[in-house]
Amino acid sequence: VEKHSIDIILGFDDAISMGYRESITIQEVESQLKMDSAEETAHIALLKQQ
Repeated sequence: VEKHSIDIILGFDDAISMGYRESITIQEVESQLKMDSAEETAHIALLKQQ
């Protein structure tokens, strides 16, 4: 649980918006957690170059 705490928090963030439960499936949460942003990809590439 500790190792994946950020993923757990982000999963709850996707399921709850402004204090209200969103109508979202587990599969939708999983796909959103797997999404990479362009900034994240650029940052990872920069770290690999160093």
